[in-house]
Amino acid sequence: LIPGGAYAAGHADYLIGHSCIGGQSKNYSGDMEKMETKLGYPVLTVESFDNGYCFKEMEVMDTEGRDENNNKVYTYKDMTVYYGKQGCGSMYLGICKPVENQTRTKIPNATKACGDIMLYYDEYTYKSVPADYEMTPDDQANEQRDDYYISFGLDEVQIQISQGVTWEMDGVNYNLAGFDLGLSADEMFAMAEQIIENGD
Repeated sequence: LIPGGAYAAGHADYLIGHSCIGGQSKNYSGDMEKMETKLGYPVLTVESFDNGYCFKEMEVMDTEGRDENNNKVYTYKDMTVYYGKQGCGSMYLGICKPVENQTRTKIPNATKACGDIMLYYDEYTYKSVPADYEMTPDDQANEQRDDYYISFGLDEVQIQISQGVTWEMDGVNYNLAGFDLGLSADEMFAMAEQIIENGD
């Protein structure tokens, strides 16, 4: 739920998730309490933002952390709330309680205090290329950065920018993020503050 590599986790090498039975809904007001019950704890969310982004759907997932030998080392539940706005990129709010110690490995692009809660804004570049793509010197240099990722297998070169704001409140991690949003750090901070101050 935290994009890129802003945090280094503990001994799980990768995560596998699948939706809980009855864990999906497009009815915010009618089903949020039920989703929180499935998740196991109350969370802060909003149905709409002042900038026009509105609730689309939500789901609660069962997620497994597995080691390099594919052994299950832990399980936990998390929630994702999806938002959309006409003509704009979609966004999601990822919510979970951490099950491993997490250490931030990337210097945030910007920070802001919301009361006693620190908000971290991060940007990442994801470049997808064909399997036979030959890395350029710039690609090789970019791969050494902590905010740039190159993956192989796409039919043509595609570059996307991930933007996200993360914070922790009452032992719960929140990550508001999306691709190619075209929003400023201040605009995303304002959305995070709206969740914190006006969340249900």
